[in-house]
Amino acid sequence: MLNCRQCVDRWGIGLEIETDELGFVTKQEVCKKAKMLMQPWELLVRDNSKKWKNNAHQAIGEGGSSHSHWKEVLQIFSQFASKDSQLPP
Repeated sequence: MLNCRQCVDRWGIGLEIETDELGFVTKQEVCKKAKMLMQPWELLVRDNSKKWKNNAHQAIGEGGSSHSHWKEVLQIFSQFASKDSQLPP
């Protein structure tokens, strides 16, 4: 349910599929959502998907947040590795 909430509400890149009274997804519901994706709403999903893709590329690129955090992690590990190499066998 959390993944659905993220995709639908926060990221704007998906549709929530409703279940029937027994908790099952019907063929009609899937067809209804598939038809919705074929309509102009699809353009909004595509635009949002492109936006998140660009954000991800910026984050992992040089100077991006993920890139910077990864460099910090590697620096911490290298400090521990250099301390371990100075210990007697």
